[in-house]
Amino acid sequence: MRALAFLERNRIFNIIIAILYYFIVVTTHKQVGRFVAQNLDKPLGRDNYNLIVIIAGISILVLMIGLVQKSFRNQLDHSEKKNLLIYLGILIALIIAAVNIIMVVNVEIIHIGQYCVMAILLFPLIRNFNQVMVITTILGALDEAYQYWYLFPEKSDYFDFNDVIINFLGVILGLILVRALGFKSVKDNRVWYKSSIFYLSISLGLLVVVGLLTGFVSATAPVGDTHATIELVREYKPGFWREIPPRVKFHVVRPLEFVIMILFLMGIFRNIGK
Repeated sequence: MRALAFLERNRIFNIIIAILYYFIVVTTHKQVGRFVAQNLDKPLGRDNYNLIVIIAGISILVLMIGLVQKSFRNQLDHSEKKNLLIYLGILIALIIAAVNIIMVVNVEIIHIGQYCVMAILLFPLIRNFNQVMVITTILGALDEAYQYWYLFPEKSDYFDFNDVIINFLGVILGLILVRALGFKSVKDNRVWYKSSIFYLSISLGLLVVVGLLTGFVSATAPVGDTHATIELVREYKPGFWREIPPRVKFHVVRPLEFVIMILFLMGIFRNIGK
């Protein structure tokens, strides 16, 4: 709590830390991937290192919950504790589902930790849970866009909406931890349709719609020699499951699926800050 209060009082320092942290997260994908391959995947084998990662992830999650337990007891009343525990239960169920359905390898659980911290860093600047939720999700999507079009353009035939969803789960974990410390959203006196988040969401939505209508953006695999400038799917492979060696099975989240899922998830967690 003291750290968040310090960041809230020192906004310039908070901005610098948040920017540096996001820059490190976005620009170190190759280094992290190389470290995992050299120190976990090859020497231990995929099954063993997947197990190690899951154990480490669960241990860190339990530790983080334990660190805020005292504040959770002291800062929240009974109804607030009950609501937050429900949100935490839903989040844990979603993380388990993500591990089993949309994660290619368990080490991708690192996204949850990365964007948990990102949400915590942004909260003292924005002080509104829903706004942090939307803005951090956009930052996660920009992170994946950087990987898809610049860092690893030859390695994927689809924009990785899977990782954007996993990033979102990390954001929710961060917001749950902030709420457990007793923080609430600062009320926005403007009506919802005059808020900056509403304008931002509508603007992004309109840009996507215009892009789809004009052919500048494509949400489906190209047909023949026709290619859009921005292709969210480079190659379509039918079926719910995608299988890659060795014995890896996962679901690729399609663009329309992502829109439905992210709106649904934001609806579920929209009252965390109340």
